[in-house]
Amino acid sequence: MKKLTVFISLFIFSLSVSSQIPQEDYSANFNGFQRTKGKYPDSAIKYMQKLAATRPQAAEMLLHDSFAQSFLSFMEEKITKDTGFLVWAKQMNMTIDSVRATMRKEKKIAYIILNELSKDPDTLIKSNVYPIAKWVEAEENTQDPKKLLTIGQNYLGYLSGSDDLYAQRKARYGLLISKLMYAHEELRPSADKILQYIYNKLQHNQVPGLTDLPKKRGLGIGICLPTLIL
Repeated sequence: MKKLTVFISLFIFSLSVSSQIPQEDYSANFNGFQRTKGKYPDSAIKYMQKLAATRPQAAEMLLHDSFAQSFLSFMEEKITKDTGFLVWAKQMNMTIDSVRATMRKEKKIAYIILNELSKDPDTLIKSNVYPIAKWVEAEENTQDPKKLLTIGQNYLGYLSGSDDLYAQRKARYGLLISKLMYAHEELRPSADKILQYIYNKLQHNQVPGLTDLPKKRGLGIGICLPTLIL
């Protein structure tokens, strides 16, 4: 009886330890990606691969809510005009030029990571990186209406293959691409097609618990959509 008690105690302890390991791995991989994505692309990619294999939802969140921000075209200008950031930079003995240089360097590394993850054998990684990559491609071609139109049409075709536009934040990047297209008057009809498709799909496939969509007031770029996708 004593041996059985000891065995049960050891078994329960082993379960407790094994349940802690995933949490430790999760923290190491999540924080590891955040720590290395601006300097060491190979390491960042490995951390993302491990995170996607163990905590897919965390990997998706990290890609869309953190990594994607590396490609925001206005971020460099915005952050260097932020009073709070300027105070912090001064305390760290950093100049505006050095901050901009750092951000540009990190953005170049982000492109390397994006390119490699776009070819990753993990379906979850590849499917989540695809809409980010298409939006980044659109950002790179804002001054080329013909190329931008092609990107927008291709993205609309991509959206048409799914009813769930919440997955992989498909709607978010569709809105961002259509906004870029809207800067060119000749592309606005095509941009409106993307907006119309997103509006219709989200209206008819809402996530339970979300507030009903506001009534449509024309399809210009100011169209109202649930904030969950943004």
